[in-house]
Amino acid sequence: MTATVQPTTYQSPQPGQGAQPFNIQPVLADHSQAGLNPQLVDLLKMLLAQSPQTTAQPLQKPAMPAVEEKAEPVNIPFLTAKPQKPARQVFFRFNSGGSMSARYHDVIINPDANCVVLAYDTRWDGDFFIPPETPASEPMFVRFDRDKDKTMLMNYFNIYFNLGCVDFIVLLQAVSPEAEKPTKTSYAAADAMGMQLDPNEI
Repeated sequence: MTATVQPTTYQSPQPGQGAQPFNIQPVLADHSQAGLNPQLVDLLKMLLAQSPQTTAQPLQKPAMPAVEEKAEPVNIPFLTAKPQKPARQVFFRFNSGGSMSARYHDVIINPDANCVVLAYDTRWDGDFFIPPETPASEPMFVRFDRDKDKTMLMNYFNIYFNLGCVDFIVLLQAVSPEAEKPTKTSYAAADAMGMQLDPNEI
């Protein structure tokens, strides 16, 4: 009678798993059916008895080193890690008769473009004033803390945008032909705020 040897099927380990150890003990115990040489079986048993039993460990992925990201300086004085209190003060006087004083983090005056940009860091927990939109024929009086002797006639046409945490309000100087000359009432209102309005600049 001829013994039939069943072929052994090897399954490759799944991704992320280590190689599984092959248990030869059942094969040695039933070596007569496996068709193994008895002397070879005795030799394998002796080697197994002398060798330490180890368990295969799953493969571990090497830890990736942490990459520290450094923020590049933006060269904006008020834009620091901790929000700063707005230091620039702007005075508004409207044709409707109302007036307002508000603080911003920066005031950028561009005489070449006839505009003024008010910058505000919204991380600061404070009151952020956006002036009402003005018709071209009804500009408002605007005065700044660092130039209190000069008043500018400005219009706000709802030109507003933000960049990150900073909001920008764009005021345009009233230079259009549609802008009316200030009336005596307007001059009186400007004087009441301590403003000096030069009619030659309009």
